[in-house]
Amino acid sequence: MIPTATADKILAAKKCGDLFSKADKATVVLEYRKLAKEFHPDVCPLPNAEDVFKHLSKLYEEALDLLAQGQWEISNVVSIRDNCGKTYQGRYLKTFQFELGVAYVADLSVTYILDKQNKRFFDNAINQIGALKYANPNMEEEFSRYLPKIKHQFETRDGQYCLILDKTPDVFLLSDILAYYKNSIPDRHAAWIISRLCNLCCYFDYLGMAHNGLTLQNCFISPTFHTVLPLGGWWYAQQDGNKMLGVQKAIYDIMPVKAKSNKTSSKRTDLEAAKLIGRQITDKSSAPKPMLDFLSSGTSTAIGEFEKWNKALDASYGKRQFVEMKIGKMDIYKS
Repeated sequence: MIPTATADKILAAKKCGDLFSKADKATVVLEYRKLAKEFHPDVCPLPNAEDVFKHLSKLYEEALDLLAQGQWEISNVVSIRDNCGKTYQGRYLKTFQFELGVAYVADLSVTYILDKQNKRFFDNAINQIGALKYANPNMEEEFSRYLPKIKHQFETRDGQYCLILDKTPDVFLLSDILAYYKNSIPDRHAAWIISRLCNLCCYFDYLGMAHNGLTLQNCFISPTFHTVLPLGGWWYAQQDGNKMLGVQKAIYDIMPVKAKSNKTSSKRTDLEAAKLIGRQITDKSSAPKPMLDFLSSGTSTAIGEFEKWNKALDASYGKRQFVEMKIGKMDIYKS
């Protein structure tokens, strides 16, 4: 009997765990040998036997490499082992590469895995998140909803660094929201996103720091509750005036001249980043002129920009109203 069903399964497998039944070297070797004997081009009658065997061998090598690192991959499932032998595993909705490593977005978490050489950035993020504080209970009640909460932090078995943050199911990457709207978010939705970014800049100003990483890929939003959560990018956060560890090119390009030349952190960088995001997401064909004028203007202080923005909103829309953003998980992650 020609094993076409098994051949189809091999070719359809994207990750080693889609094919091999267990994250165990002995199991992988045994199952590979059995399949290799069946699908070797010298003996298999299928016309695509060579393609099947080649893909089987690729998955086998991938499986052995991952197991050697204490890891395992199944499509849309991430499995990470810490250096004490504990395994963290979960299904994810999206994965993407960023400049320091790889990230996985799930319903209830965001996982960042930083490459071995990026320990100083990992340590900085832990320290900066741990130093977040509030002037009073009212401020804490307001801002703690938007700021990262560390669920787990550890070094992996192969020497990488893993940070797992809490997240609620209604929260999505801003870059994914922008892609859903085909790179142009309706101006009334863009307006509340800009408002929340200005509000965050005021909080960072209170802390005397700059986040230095407000980008489309580091910010998450809740369409349901109209909130913005800067979950990523904390690798670069520094107190105002301190030497920077580094920064993404998109942020470097908009940094104030003095901060750029001295390689120091500046609170104005976040204000420029917030306006950049505003320009990137706003549907310019329908946005009111006062709104566009604000986004193209220079920056002063966090409070000053917040006041300018509120005046721009008044001139643009008059009375404020809540406009529902009807986007859910199935809209963004259709596959």
